[in-house]
Amino acid sequence: MWFGDAKMSDANALKECWEEVLRRSDYDKRKKEVEEFNRRSMSIKKGIAVMPMKFPVGLPGKGRMQAWKFPEKKQ
Repeated sequence: MWFGDAKMSDANALKECWEEVLRRSDYDKRKKEVEEFNRRSMSIKKGIAVMPMKFPVGLPGKGRMQAWKFPEKKQ
């Protein structure tokens, strides 16, 4: 589903998009793996999350990639 698709105007577009994200990322499988790891490890814990973003990642423009921006190393 892309922003230009007619589906984006449907009432269920957000739900469909979210379900597609979870399916494509194998989120349920990965979450179970994290939970299993955490059960076995007493000192090291892992986490997993899915976070919706207001803007489409990958579009050109200053400030749109803030979620991926890391501080520059000072030399």
